[in-house]
Amino acid sequence: MYFSRRMKQLVFLMICMVLFTTRMVAQIPVQVIDSATKQPLSFATVECLEDSWGTYTDSVGRATIPAQVLGKRTTFSYVGYTSKTLEIEKNTMEIPLQANAKKLDDVLIAGCTSYSIKEVGIRDKKSNFFFVYGSASGGLMWGTVVKNSSGKPSKIESVEYGATKLWKGANPNAPVRLRIFELDTLRRFPGEEITNELIEIIPGSFGWKSFDLKKYHMVLPTQGVIVAFEMIDAGPQFSFLYTHKMTDGTRQTKEYYGWQLLGAQGKGVVGLTKFPGKEWLAPKRFDGNGNAPQVLLQVKECD
Repeated sequence: MYFSRRMKQLVFLMICMVLFTTRMVAQIPVQVIDSATKQPLSFATVECLEDSWGTYTDSVGRATIPAQVLGKRTTFSYVGYTSKTLEIEKNTMEIPLQANAKKLDDVLIAGCTSYSIKEVGIRDKKSNFFFVYGSASGGLMWGTVVKNSSGKPSKIESVEYGATKLWKGANPNAPVRLRIFELDTLRRFPGEEITNELIEIIPGSFGWKSFDLKKYHMVLPTQGVIVAFEMIDAGPQFSFLYTHKMTDGTRQTKEYYGWQLLGAQGKGVVGLTKFPGKEWLAPKRFDGNGNAPQVLLQVKECD
């Protein structure tokens, strides 16, 4: 009987040691930095698609890697930088990313003698709806397929979008990132990203807004693009609480971030969403209709 009780004590002690060790390695701190300047990269993307896990770094480039991601291929990325994929095995580490050389694509239309300003995209569809970002979701991208109807390379001049105050507390000063990808025409999914540096959009007020893109020197590819809004919780100062009345009559309070993005729903509307650690998802379908942000690109097209 004594031996049995002693064995139980030893087993209990071993279990406690295992649990303690697991807790010690359960949170692996990392910091994503610029390889040249050593400055932190705020809100860089950290993803382990193998484990369907993802997050963003904080305002000083730090993130915490959970234990289940150890030893698995994890990708660190930031707009305008070369992504890095590695296996997390150390307790602490810095992740340096190298900035890409900026591409100036004006040469594609340098031989033109006259231009036309055209608009491509979606605005004022009858079946409008709004996209609200819940802070608990950890961030996401919501994108619109914008086709190049002429098939000519064109310089992207500006983007227009709708920032709305759907609920009380919405904050038009919350930053949202703009990202533009070449359209993979076979899968209708994002291809190579053409935004070569971070573009932050801050509406400042509600309504239909315009943002100048001339200095970024981006060209609309012949097949078109996916224009995506990346929503990241940049801090509690941009969040608000809203109380919903549920279908069963109860009320539930949730936290949301920033402002609402004006969307469109209807036939011919094609959009995609992406959560950190997940692949791009096709849009939800309602009676064959797609949904996407309302977005217009103004482009300078060679005549």
